[in-house]
Amino acid sequence: MLKIMLTKDRHTEEITCVDSPSDQNDIKFPTPSAKVEINYSGICGSDIHIIHRSRLYPKHPRILGHEACGTVNKILAGLYQGHQNLSEGNFVAINPIISCGSCKMCKQGKTNLCLNRILLGSDIDGLLQENVIVPLNNLFAIDNLPDKRLGALIEPLASAVHSVKIAEEFGLESDEDILLFGAGKISLFISLVLKERVKPHSITVIGLNKDIKVRLPIFRECGINTYTFDQLFEKEGGKLDLSYFEGMYKTVFEVSGSEDGIKAAIKSLESGGTLIAVGLAESEAKIDTNCIVRRELRFVGSDGYIKSDFEYAISLIKEGLIKSEWIEIIDPKECKEAFLKYENSEAMAIMFKF
Repeated sequence: MLKIMLTKDRHTEEITCVDSPSDQNDIKFPTPSAKVEINYSGICGSDIHIIHRSRLYPKHPRILGHEACGTVNKILAGLYQGHQNLSEGNFVAINPIISCGSCKMCKQGKTNLCLNRILLGSDIDGLLQENVIVPLNNLFAIDNLPDKRLGALIEPLASAVHSVKIAEEFGLESDEDILLFGAGKISLFISLVLKERVKPHSITVIGLNKDIKVRLPIFRECGINTYTFDQLFEKEGGKLDLSYFEGMYKTVFEVSGSEDGIKAAIKSLESGGTLIAVGLAESEAKIDTNCIVRRELRFVGSDGYIKSDFEYAISLIKEGLIKSEWIEIIDPKECKEAFLKYENSEAMAIMFKF
């Protein structure tokens, strides 16, 4: 069975594809589960963080991956307790956040914040492998999907849905001008969910110079304004000098996870505005909390998704929100090259076909 593993930390060169027995290291869950044959599994920006920042994800070797879809090969035990019936042969999307269902957060419906949560591909081995065992409650039937490859994009789209819903809870309204820092897949999906659900006056995305060739043109095709960070900001004496957009936005999404992005996002907010922090950072960021206090800014985190976010993402996929041509399929044995390509912004979405 093929598995894509991080054998050591801090370097993409340590990514490798191995072939090992199919039952080796199988995880057994106490709840009814299924063995799923993975069809497509993708790379996420947080996978890059896992590679480069072991402080966040200390244990390796580790099978990476948490964005995947596949076919139910075998129901292992018990009756399905969730929102739909599943049977062997169903094509499914996988929610990689395994929650306990009994802690304080789970009882409030905030299963993404479960106090005992396990994330596939981080806390335990993930979805960049041919077969995986997953609790039944983490599977969503998507048999009538127009393109099976899109099934592996439901998870990141659910994350985008969750971020937009949080922004709505903190006052996001129609006809706003919205700013996002970061030009990756999640930023694109947040932008598309905003256009579908909120209908803002405009959306502007700030990327990096490496995003110019492939990623930024996709945003522009979707009617989203784009700039590079270098076009808007200058570094003078080690400090950011905001040359445009300062104090202009009520709502800003920070999806890059970089210190420069966070600082610039804060400066872009109007007084009383809200920053939705979505991107994971590889290192701790130093920010001016006095600015947050004096201007009564709201700094809000968004992590993962809950069941309703996943279901809404499935409906958006079925409605054609995401285009298949944004996906590049790569052989698992070329995983090292694929991760480097993704890290260098040479593709919007990269998947492995197992």
